[in-house]
Amino acid sequence: MISALVMVYRNSGTQRLSDAFRHVETESDRGTVLVLCALIEEMLGDLIRSAAVDEDKTRAYLSTGSGMTIGGRIKIVAMFGLVPNYVIIACERIAEIRNRAAHFDGRIGQGLGFDTSFRDRDGKAINETRKHVIEALRSMDLKIGCKGSDDPEKVKDDFKNCCIQIVFHLAGYIELCKEEKGGERKGMKELYWLPLEEIMRQYSEASGSPAP
Repeated sequence: MISALVMVYRNSGTQRLSDAFRHVETESDRGTVLVLCALIEEMLGDLIRSAAVDEDKTRAYLSTGSGMTIGGRIKIVAMFGLVPNYVIIACERIAEIRNRAAHFDGRIGQGLGFDTSFRDRDGKAINETRKHVIEALRSMDLKIGCKGSDDPEKVKDDFKNCCIQIVFHLAGYIELCKEEKGGERKGMKELYWLPLEEIMRQYSEASGSPAP
């Protein structure tokens, strides 16, 4: 099932994403992880299509095998240097949290299975989630609210903040790739080294939305 957040993105691009994040507030712990990661996965696919020479063939590839997975898409984006390495690191850590939420593991907690990303009885899941969240936030030089805390709500808030920042980073690079296709194509290295402020400025101009 496609989440409401992904549908807003598909129908309106990045222009309504800020408003669409309210859909996340009503989700369960597991739902929060899956909904936000589904959006990141969708945007990674768009970034790859935007940078590709043949979008039809790329779309077909992204519909099969590893091209359908968030992990496979992260590897492609990293391979071609479509975003800076700190975004790749954050995506990889968030994907690890997503994979634990998506796949049942009877060994975690006492039979809590899926919903163990933020709460469980033995503390193992929250510690693992917090570790990945902190690593993701550090890679993007973002404030860490859950450091030294096992409060599930603090960890969850940091997770959401990190995902939203990844989304807006990806939005900026998608717009830049589209601009490059419209004129003389530059190498990806030139996009890679653009300051974040410049990426966000160009994103705002291209999309008509204010930068976060």
